[in-house]
Amino acid sequence: MLRPTSLRLLVPSVLFASVSVSLGACGSEPQIDGGSDAGDKADAGGGTADLDVGTDNDLGDADADTGNDTGPDVGGGNNGPVCEQASSEAELQPIFLAFAFDVSGSMGQKDKPRWWHDKTKKWDPVVASTSAFFEDADSSGVSASMVFFPAGASLCSASSYAAPEVTMRELPSTSFRTALDGYIEDDAWRGNTPTRYALEGARTYIEGVKTGNGSLEAKYAVVLVTDGEPAGCTNNTVSDARTVAQQLLTAGFPVYVIGILNPTDKPAASDPLPTEWGAGAPWDHWGCNQDGTSNANGDYPCNPPNALNGLNDIASFGGTNAAVLIDTNDTEQAKKDFKTAIDSIRSAQLSCNVGIPPNPQGGSFDKDRINVSVSVDGTKTDFAYDPECTDLGSWHYDDAADPQEIILCDTTCADVQSTPGAQLNVDFLCQDRPDVVN
Repeated sequence: MLRPTSLRLLVPSVLFASVSVSLGACGSEPQIDGGSDAGDKADAGGGTADLDVGTDNDLGDADADTGNDTGPDVGGGNNGPVCEQASSEAELQPIFLAFAFDVSGSMGQKDKPRWWHDKTKKWDPVVASTSAFFEDADSSGVSASMVFFPAGASLCSASSYAAPEVTMRELPSTSFRTALDGYIEDDAWRGNTPTRYALEGARTYIEGVKTGNGSLEAKYAVVLVTDGEPAGCTNNTVSDARTVAQQLLTAGFPVYVIGILNPTDKPAASDPLPTEWGAGAPWDHWGCNQDGTSNANGDYPCNPPNALNGLNDIASFGGTNAAVLIDTNDTEQAKKDFKTAIDSIRSAQLSCNVGIPPNPQGGSFDKDRINVSVSVDGTKTDFAYDPECTDLGSWHYDDAADPQEIILCDTTCADVQSTPGAQLNVDFLCQDRPDVVN
């Protein structure tokens, strides 16, 4: 058994993995369609046909091997011969993410004397990174929605957040950038941070999405993007928010928290006051004493508060261990860190459960004659069938007696998730796997 030692631990470039299905039907001829796309090639040497993963889009063609194709040769491996091959497409479970996005004044209003409410260091890099994720072609396979909080009216009501500004849609999409840009153009900075109510509204919405999807097997999660702990409104403490996060987790919706840190690079006392503050006493001063204590006539910038202590609690109760904190002192680094955070969420939600594809040529399914492998850059590695998942590269069925899904074991799943271009292969073998004891 070959272990997937060649897999690279990088952020995945795809969320939907095409699962190639190899059919073992000894003595039969490969089925090649009569189309004229450039990926179809006749078998010049009578060898095993290999899957077409070149530039054409026809995933249903079995390519014979002329030596000129760019796809991996996925013939028989260590777990048994594959006598001929055709391809089918199966999808890893799609992902649905409901974003709750903080638009309170602390994200960029730069109101007196809070110089750290800096749009260029908080709102701008976060919006740029968020929009880039929503528009990235690699986000294919993910759907997302976005609700702003606090709401313009009735901000302390969960119902205000049950209808997002951007409804659930497949990515990539430019709708999110349009909504975010439109919001800031309206200069609609709002007060308070009703986290508890935003999470409750997100739950109402994501539950509706799941219900609307019916029997679709999918992954769902809520993503909270905020620069502070809950503030304003009654029953809106950290404890209240984490209770809602726990309820979401229990209902099957883990809660991820991306915390936007306040910039800590304080202005110098001699720096000019922010133009947003305008003129006139007492705000012709920075607003604090040298020791950081508040004084409207003080000539020193105030210290930003640490408003993020409770976000780890919310994430923990939401089943995601801890908040991902983004340092905004370096704007470019903040963009990179935010993208990394989103990619990690995407990777964590990528399921490694794959429905057993139908036999492409109508043959019967034999659970003892299925092999699972991965192809990376043309190199195929077999995984072992291991119901106990003790092997480092292994898989098992959801139900050994009546299998409906193939499930990669945790370590195998993590490797596949983090490998750009990894392609799962499901082989229909001509004989029982070596692990089968008759």
